[in-house]
Amino acid sequence: MNPARRRAATGKDVSFRVRSADGSTDESAQRLRLTLSNSLVNMGLLSAFMCALANGIYANPPEDPVCRGAAAVNQMTIVEWVSMGCFFLVIILTVILAADIDGVPDDLLFRHLHANRWLYTAPQPLAYAGLFLLACGYGIDLDERVGCPVFRFGALAAPCFPLLTFFVLKYAQRARKKSGERFGASGVGDAVFASWADLLVTAPREEEREERSHER
Repeated sequence: MNPARRRAATGKDVSFRVRSADGSTDESAQRLRLTLSNSLVNMGLLSAFMCALANGIYANPPEDPVCRGAAAVNQMTIVEWVSMGCFFLVIILTVILAADIDGVPDDLLFRHLHANRWLYTAPQPLAYAGLFLLACGYGIDLDERVGCPVFRFGALAAPCFPLLTFFVLKYAQRARKKSGERFGASGVGDAVFASWADLLVTAPREEEREERSHER
């Protein structure tokens, strides 16, 4: 394989490419584009489902709250409204970003994603914020439906579920990082939410010149 075919977008000091043992620049760009597109689609679908769950208790609150009364129902309503707002933003952002990336040519894709990583990562933190609020609202709803004779079990236990998923996310990141260190792939496992960013590697400008000399 001609090494020059693996060269991606170049910049002032470094060039970016997809971490891969083979494949041309075009194939690498399409692989990265497909990975990011699938991530956005999955996040949008998950947020739509979670928004429907939040709407379930937002539109049907407890008729006879038995723990803290009407004040808790009002609190739950506000929490679920904000939760649905987070999921709404995620859904719209995934549509916008999926359309935006379609307008980026392959030769600029790597550098564009590297420079705007925060933008393409924004849906994930928003989704986790919405998930945390969704769980808190359901915890309040549980207490108002079944009561809280000893303590507010629902309000205390509900946040543990999204926190558990976040711990799993961090564990997966740590395992990915250990695999990268073990097999000599530096930079793998650096990203928490945007795991696709770990596919990007950088090469000094000198290496780019060397690849051009090989091409000649």
